[in-house]
Amino acid sequence: MKRWMTDIEERRRFDNVIELRHIKVYADYFIITGGIHTRPQAPRIPGLGLHAGPLFHTARWKYDVTGGSPTHPCLTGLQGKRVGIIGTGATAVQVVPEVAKWASALYVFQRTPSAIHELGQTETDQEEWTTRIANHQGWQRERMINLNRFPSSGPYNSTSDEKLVNDSWTKMPAFSALIGSPTWGIIEPTEKSIEDHVKNLYALDQPRSDAARVYIDKIVHDGPTAEKLKAWYSVWCKRPAFSDSYLQTFNQHNVHLVDTDGKGISSITEDGILVQGREYPIDILILSTGYRTPVYANGSPAARAGVQVFGRDGLGMDEKWLEQGVATLHGLYTHRFPNLFSVGHAQAGAAANFILTLDVMASHIADVIKEAQSRVGRPELGMVIEVEREAEENWTAECMKRAAWYAGMSSCTPDSPQQKEKPWLCWMKKMPKKSRASGRSEGMESYIGVLNAWKADGLLKGLKLSILS
Repeated sequence: MKRWMTDIEERRRFDNVIELRHIKVYADYFIITGGIHTRPQAPRIPGLGLHAGPLFHTARWKYDVTGGSPTHPCLTGLQGKRVGIIGTGATAVQVVPEVAKWASALYVFQRTPSAIHELGQTETDQEEWTTRIANHQGWQRERMINLNRFPSSGPYNSTSDEKLVNDSWTKMPAFSALIGSPTWGIIEPTEKSIEDHVKNLYALDQPRSDAARVYIDKIVHDGPTAEKLKAWYSVWCKRPAFSDSYLQTFNQHNVHLVDTDGKGISSITEDGILVQGREYPIDILILSTGYRTPVYANGSPAARAGVQVFGRDGLGMDEKWLEQGVATLHGLYTHRFPNLFSVGHAQAGAAANFILTLDVMASHIADVIKEAQSRVGRPELGMVIEVEREAEENWTAECMKRAAWYAGMSSCTPDSPQQKEKPWLCWMKKMPKKSRASGRSEGMESYIGVLNAWKADGLLKGLKLSILS
């Protein structure tokens, strides 16, 4: 083991001339922080490249088409234009109200409606900020943990926990189906246990689901449109959305919801979009179609970041993930990739607010490197930190024991729960293959506790340390 070498290709533009140059960066430690959603996804719709007008993804916004800029979003280029937006996810919920202010006609093409909840945005009270919120060290993590405790369905009902944030996230305890909960422990992988667990999640989500539907009826004037905007699935299936303007937009005369009844768009033509035999004329097409799935390449951190990573003996990270499956200690290190750390949800704790995950993992990585360096005694000498194969397999086994917790995902889109009488039975058949990627089903605070206990004895169990040669 020497050092990590990163080969970077930089593209620079000068006066419309693209200059390429290669840079090599050497580092003692390397951290992959590619995030969850990293690469824009274009839908596989027949004729996507045939449209005669401008077309772009929301992640690659073209202000030269729409007018305006990031600092002055006055989309004057849309005036007099018929605009189509494909997608109704979390990004579209933010984009649609802004485009609707400028376009002469806006067509919103929906396959699956988002679950819309009140945003309730208010001005920050400066006195409250200085006297009650940012008035002590560590207030940021304290608020993040407090916020996450409620969608984690933590045992807050038996305590005096105050909702420090008190937004709509704190009113959806069934989101714990995705991020884990300390309340019910480990779910046994039996049909009866899993069925009871999923039914419990459904019941836990029902009050929020009912309230979301009522909220839509209060806002949207047209009855049929309101019905089409109502999400039928559970809160953990698709990221919930929060807005005080999205639903209101559908009351505007220039905004039209085109619901495809879950079937999607038939095709794209030179002049517009074809849905179930009807063509909608479009001048400008905007793709609000999300990002490549985080489980691409079996969830390899390298693939998620869009890079190739090679460890000992030239072993590719994508190759290891595809052949062996997810294999880490604490979701942070993987065998044969010394001094390399990765950040994500697989085999780790999860939170509704990904910033908490990043904060916990970054702090832990820093603690591990600091402890390893302290053992050398000489700062000029580097350390090799590598997880042992046995340790990563032991941790993987712990994660696999918790896989049944995530059976609620079996009822999610694109299928509806009515299409499968007991969707979790199908999920159970796939569980052995996918269970290696399971997280800490008891939730983020449990994961933090595991990390703290592991660090407390100072042994760094499962890590092999040696001096960099």
